[in-house]
Amino acid sequence: MDKSAPTAGNRQSGALLQKLASDQSGNTLALLAAALFPILAMVGGGVDIGRAYVAESRLQQACDAGVLAARKRLGSDLPPSNQVVGQVAVTGKEFFDLNFPNGRYDAEDRTFNLALEADYAISGSASINMPTAVMGVFGYDMIPISVTCQSRMNFTNLDIMMVLDTTGSMRLTNAGDSASRMETMSAVIKNFHSNIEIAKAPDTRIRYGFVPYATNVNVGHLLADDWVADEWTYQSRELGEATSTVGYG
Repeated sequence: MDKSAPTAGNRQSGALLQKLASDQSGNTLALLAAALFPILAMVGGGVDIGRAYVAESRLQQACDAGVLAARKRLGSDLPPSNQVVGQVAVTGKEFFDLNFPNGRYDAEDRTFNLALEADYAISGSASINMPTAVMGVFGYDMIPISVTCQSRMNFTNLDIMMVLDTTGSMRLTNAGDSASRMETMSAVIKNFHSNIEIAKAPDTRIRYGFVPYATNVNVGHLLADDWVADEWTYQSRELGEATSTVGYG
């Protein structure tokens, strides 16, 4: 028997392999299996990046709210140091916590810091670590997010009028104070002026006016005559016909 001659079994095996080689059914399943991880990466990346953008936007709003509240709380008072301390820091932290509570969006390692700049602007920085929902499969467990913000007192041309009490009671000293009312008022005006001058832009023009009064406020010629109305109509009652009734019991 010639062993080189193909047997019936060999012919069947060859035909089966040839049929499988030309058969295209099931290719979609193989392609889907091969594309599963890239598709998962794209979808998961979109989901996690979308969550991160939402958290970053909210974190930025909270940072802005914190520095705005802190700068408003600072007002015109000159701080004793170059750091944001006391009620100014407490107010800024409270507004930040209110807008971005701890654990919002499952964020971890939340931080918020304030700093006082040379021009008395208050700068802030906030950061969180955002855990991923899908990308952890690919080794990305956290997305670090950080934002910065700043608030400064800024204005254009400004007219400031101060009405000052110069009556005799201003020589008195309030309980618990070491300076008289007049000395305290003078110090407040100087601090206010220094803060405004530091915060204004180079081309800003600021004019100051002072109206002292001892008994009544005398504006003098600060008000033009035509600013004052000669006559005005007010709501009132008019006297009608008077009547009376007399009864006899």
